[in-house]
Amino acid sequence: MALADRDPAPGPLEKQLEGIGVRAQKELILLHREDGPKPRNTVQWLSARDWCSSHHHIRCPKRVFSRKAPAVVADIYRRLLSAGQPDRMSDFSRLARVLTGSAVGLVLGGGGARGAAHVGTIRAMTEAGIPIDMVGGTSIGSLIGALWADETDVSCIRRRAVEWSRGMARLWRTVVDLTYPFTAMFTGSGFNRCIESVFSDCQIEDLWIPYFCITTDLTASKMRVHTHGSLWRYVRSSMSLSGYLPPLCDPADGHLLLDGGYVNNLPADVMKVLTILTAGCYYICLICTNNRHYSCVWNTGIEPWQATGASHRLAVAEAKRMHNASAAGAADACICHYEGDKLVNRHKHPQNQKCITYCI
Repeated sequence: MALADRDPAPGPLEKQLEGIGVRAQKELILLHREDGPKPRNTVQWLSARDWCSSHHHIRCPKRVFSRKAPAVVADIYRRLLSAGQPDRMSDFSRLARVLTGSAVGLVLGGGGARGAAHVGTIRAMTEAGIPIDMVGGTSIGSLIGALWADETDVSCIRRRAVEWSRGMARLWRTVVDLTYPFTAMFTGSGFNRCIESVFSDCQIEDLWIPYFCITTDLTASKMRVHTHGSLWRYVRSSMSLSGYLPPLCDPADGHLLLDGGYVNNLPADVMKVLTILTAGCYYICLICTNNRHYSCVWNTGIEPWQATGASHRLAVAEAKRMHNASAAGAADACICHYEGDKLVNRHKHPQNQKCITYCI
């Protein structure tokens, strides 16, 4: 654990960890002030710590950075605990869920312009009190997921998504970007500027919550999972539709990257593998926009159970009810099907796992 605004050089105790052969998970926790700037230069912290398996950015209230007598600190937290339930959406709650293997992972699928509905689903989840501890996506899902990981605020990601959409809808920018279709119809320079203007020089390591995106590696003919590096470059690569935009060159190895939807449009399996390698993820929420209906799946397994229909309010109410029941250990595995605002069917999951399914 360290203060994010301090020198990233390892201390004496950290240097001793390098020589310890204990098979234990070692994670870096960087503390930030609530009213401070966004994380920066996280790569320097990680480069100096090869033993670090993962890292977490935690926003802390002012009392964490002030020096007080132990008795005063104990009294402060005694009053906080007696005031009511802890904030489920806070960074400390997220850290507790990750360390105890009960984190919530959000996977956003590709789907072009329909991916704007991802913003509404994230809003529905936050209204229902459902936290998002880690996020990953493909194509448009990589963009919305990156916005959420960078802001973790619904109003902010909605504003930034609207600004990006308006920039993409400019006719003159599209006309100027046309080129001889040797590799693609557009040069991609306008699209590059549009994506770069959203994320600037942000690195994936600097995002508030863990994030990954999927691309198709043309050079190696395989799927690529990106968890570090330039954010805008990999988001752009994950959204590069063949024939419309040219592939982007990976600055790390020179490979050509295209839209990840060609190899894994809904990378729930990747989320499962990544969370197993870190602390584990008890819930995985899958959001896919490829079908006629917009489906959102919330369960402990990995299969993308599909449902259709559902109004916004009933979906949120059902998700919240099932989430609370599951947290109390009393929820049966079930899949809920809606038509409009009417719940028409509810049946148990065949594998008898606790499961929450709702649709927007």
